[in-house]
Amino acid sequence: ALSNGGYYAPVHIIKRVTTVDGKVLYENTYEGAKRVIQPQAVGMMNQMMTRTLLEGTAKKAQFGWPAAGKTGTSQSFRDAWFIGYTANLTTGVWFGNDDNRPTNKVTGGSLPAVTWKEFMIAAHKGVPVAELPGMSGGNSVEEIIVAPAPALKQKAKPLAVMNSETMVAEPVQRKALPIPTSPERTGSTKR
Repeated sequence: ALSNGGYYAPVHIIKRVTTVDGKVLYENTYEGAKRVIQPQAVGMMNQMMTRTLLEGTAKKAQFGWPAAGKTGTSQSFRDAWFIGYTANLTTGVWFGNDDNRPTNKVTGGSLPAVTWKEFMIAAHKGVPVAELPGMSGGNSVEEIIVAPAPALKQKAKPLAVMNSETMVAEPVQRKALPIPTSPERTGSTKR
């Protein structure tokens, strides 16, 4: 429901049945979709889940489309997965052993993310790029403040803003911060 704006997506097998002459005998028109997630929540979740690909554990899944997702790795590396989506398609990739033996330290951000990326490139070939719902919008905003990690000791700045008219979460453009080279940052013990 996050990829389609918050509407229930019923599972279906048959989209259309036609005769050899092209006469439509049956067509699933998908009418009357019920909203199951409010637009505000869709926008905020898509904003958050997009960060997984932009700066989180699924960087290897980036393929040039607006996309979001979640990596996962079970204890002892028995399972690793990436479940991601665009506005057009949701796909999950799992790696593991059927006998529950650990993998060779496969994580969700490694082979599953790369495999998902390759599949999505092929699946989206020739398809127009589409934004995820709730990822762009108007002008009036309310800030959502997310405090930085305590070790950074800097003033909290918003990661996203919420448009109060359209209830769309919008990313805040940020400048890259210089990387400190102090002994605390590098782990050096020289004095």
